[in-house]
Amino acid sequence: MSGKLTDPDEAVASVTPGSTITISGLGNMLCPEATLAALEESYLADGTPESLTVFTPIRAGNEDTGLEHLAHEGLLDRLITGSFNTATQPGISELVTTNAIEAYAFPMGVAFQLLEQQAGGSPGLLTEVGLGTYVDPRRKGAKYNRATGDLVEVREVNDEEYLFYRTIPIDVAIIKGTTVDRRGNVSIEHEPNELGIRDMAMAARNSGGTVIAQVKRISESTHGNGRSVAVPGDIVDHVVVDPSQRQILGHDCVDEALTGGIHRSLRPGERSDVDALELRKRIILRRGLAEAKSGDLVNLGVGMPVYLPAVAKERGRFDEITITTEHGNIGGTPNPEEFGSHYNFESQLKSADIFRLYQGGGLDVSFLGLAQIDAFGNVNNSNFAGILRGPGGFIDITNRTDRIVFCGSLTAGGLDVAVDDGELVVESEGRNRKFVETVEEVTLNGETALDAGSTITVITERGRFEVTRDGLVLTEIAPGIDVDEDIRRHVAFDIVVDDPLATYDLDALTTSPDGRRSG
Repeated sequence: MSGKLTDPDEAVASVTPGSTITISGLGNMLCPEATLAALEESYLADGTPESLTVFTPIRAGNEDTGLEHLAHEGLLDRLITGSFNTATQPGISELVTTNAIEAYAFPMGVAFQLLEQQAGGSPGLLTEVGLGTYVDPRRKGAKYNRATGDLVEVREVNDEEYLFYRTIPIDVAIIKGTTVDRRGNVSIEHEPNELGIRDMAMAARNSGGTVIAQVKRISESTHGNGRSVAVPGDIVDHVVVDPSQRQILGHDCVDEALTGGIHRSLRPGERSDVDALELRKRIILRRGLAEAKSGDLVNLGVGMPVYLPAVAKERGRFDEITITTEHGNIGGTPNPEEFGSHYNFESQLKSADIFRLYQGGGLDVSFLGLAQIDAFGNVNNSNFAGILRGPGGFIDITNRTDRIVFCGSLTAGGLDVAVDDGELVVESEGRNRKFVETVEEVTLNGETALDAGSTITVITERGRFEVTRDGLVLTEIAPGIDVDEDIRRHVAFDIVVDDPLATYDLDALTTSPDGRRSG
């Protein structure tokens, strides 16, 4: 073990020009911050290492942390990831949008599974995930900006089409854990998730590369239970110990309710979550909850759906369903402040496995946010209005989910609604259409999803829509809303209106269980 201990500067010396590296992290979680900062300092000091390729399923860090340390033209040459964030990672986003680097946006689950395949020596991953979306090479082939390399191809097996994603050899894996023992074994007892660190380490090891593990502390004895070891010491080359390392960047304490160490009946601020939401969001989420059935295995996407658990508790339905998010946690309450972590989770799968469950049809229903939708049910949640997000796990989640429920307002940008005498009133219309003639990027192919047997529902504050092969059908409407003036006027295509048209129970959707009214 003593030969593996090193400081961050020495560890990053193993990153040579032109290396392909993979980095653990999900925003503020599992981000090897000290090591990434040292990599940036090395480049700024003497211009090396340069021309790096980063292959990482998720964006590590936010603002001035994590992947932002690599946001220098010359240091970074190519980025392959499932997640961008224009707001919190402006440096990386600017490199992508200005063509300073090549960028590819892969489905997050596929990216995690490619690390598995690389570890196992496979040439690639054959899957239906991504067919018909912008990842399909007949559209964009997952390429953003000036990227020209073909990393995805269409293959036919038994007269069925699939996408083949080629594996990517890893020169250096930079991962984060909690404790390293005297044998170099790494555990993650303070980390809210696993996030594929073992697969990253094995992919680097079996590519002939290097594994750098950053931890908070050293244990003089070996771990008492071998099952607690996340990454075996035999595949770790360098260990960086950072005593100031945080469970979550920006938070000083370790919250054991996020690690399974303790059970807490309520997480901080939970009682006020629903009351704090804007009226339109309360209406959408309360109506959206009705799409869940007792016994459902549920997925929640980022955005508005992260507050669905609070609504389910408010309505006394939380114990009827089991909630999962794409980073491995099953059960408990998702943490809206750090998406992907759960308070009081019941079980936890590794990243590649939770996506395998999703991709194969294991979910009953998924609640997702909505950025753009067209007349054919094509949805864009990855690249719109100058906002660079990437697909995250969206494409994997929607691959075979039985019921897909989009929760979002009819328009965006300044929308404000109120309730007056039992009717919904649009006081200020949103500036931006979401129901558009043509989506800027196809993250969900409506026809492909219907062919897979999915039902697709859109819940807005003004009404409920269903996606059919004949287009969008308006099935319910909020009292006080005029179909022509308040809906058709703001939709860029024709919609079908059910006859008879059902009506939202607006009183129920705007009243708390204790009788308090919203709006």
